[in-house]
Amino acid sequence: CSLPTCIHTLADTSIQYLGGVVVNKSSQRFIREDTWYGYLGDAGAKQQDGIYYIIYDDAIRSRAKKDFPTWLRHKEFKADTIEGLAKELKLDPEALKATMDNYNKMAAAGKDTECGRTTLDGNFGSPITVEKGPFYGMECKPSTTSFKGGVRIDTSNRVLDWDGYVIPRLYAAGEVSGGYFGKGGYIWGTMTVMSMTCGAIAANDAHKNKPM
Repeated sequence: CSLPTCIHTLADTSIQYLGGVVVNKSSQRFIREDTWYGYLGDAGAKQQDGIYYIIYDDAIRSRAKKDFPTWLRHKEFKADTIEGLAKELKLDPEALKATMDNYNKMAAAGKDTECGRTTLDGNFGSPITVEKGPFYGMECKPSTTSFKGGVRIDTSNRVLDWDGYVIPRLYAAGEVSGGYFGKGGYIWGTMTVMSMTCGAIAANDAHKNKPM
């Protein structure tokens, strides 16, 4: 799983879920901002230099500061205008202004014909305009937070070979074991459940083995 992470402080942020707009180095949107952050991280990694930016205004920042202060633990770029912010971020001012103007028109009309954003986050809220300065931006780069794949196991956490047969006396627990999560993502907190159960399951089964 990857998170949008500010490359100046390595602080993770999801301020796009409060209304921020995500753009790449060409000042173009490349994904709907209400998508799962893992998908955003994957898409962001494919952009030029693996870098993208989240653009937001003072109203969005004020809400983040009140409800999600940890999302602001990073270096922010600030300017009174979108063009000024673009210069701070070393982006093309005209291109970013055009992108934001188009986004604001779509948000006001209630239909994102560019990337298909329909909410702020999941099923919550509706896209809002980003048009009242001062404006802020952060430079982000995806970072890996955890791994969800590993060797194939059975319900006793015994490792299976290529053909699906148990490899005697070999167990796997935690994130080195595969099969707990599908390809589409994972459920928050499930790693905690795995940490409390996998080792015990493996140990209980291993206890049944006769000494060699």
